[in-house]
Amino acid sequence: LVAEIDRVRALTGAARVDLVGHSQGAVAAAYVAAVERPDAVRTVVTLGVDPARFGEGPPEFVAAALGVLSAETSRRDVEANLAWRGADGIPYARGVRHVAIVSDADEMTGPVSAPEVPADVRLEVLRLQDGCEADRSGHLTVLASPRAVDLVADALGGGAGAGSSARPPRCVPADGLVGVLAPVPPR
Repeated sequence: LVAEIDRVRALTGAARVDLVGHSQGAVAAAYVAAVERPDAVRTVVTLGVDPARFGEGPPEFVAAALGVLSAETSRRDVEANLAWRGADGIPYARGVRHVAIVSDADEMTGPVSAPEVPADVRLEVLRLQDGCEADRSGHLTVLASPRAVDLVADALGGGAGAGSSARPPRCVPADGLVGVLAPVPPR
């Protein structure tokens, strides 16, 4: 991901890039923005992760299995998590905007609330169900949720934009198994 950020910046001349990631991809994007390229990333949008758990490493059962299977991997995870949290223990880069799109119906995270962060950290947690209880997208089906797509576009500046009511995110019934359960209207 670091090489891709550098390549895109070189090709486009952009000073900073935006990153969007889902699940483990979200963790990778947030880590790279915080540790590897904080000055090269403008916005990180994540789906399918709990932002309060960034920098904690894998769940205990995964860490235990890795310790048995590969002590070296387990050691590197600990080192990476320490680097991610930095000197102040905060896994978010200052100057990078962080937008976490979460769903109460995500089977991997469950309901999520915004973690407490210092005032100079720009973190926004957007709950799919705020304004649309019918969207019960789960961990995988969130990727096909029109509402999630609209929230990502807004976070990147390509939609209605923060605080704008010009084009609100679509509200389409969805579940965690099948996904969208009704026709999808244009935005």
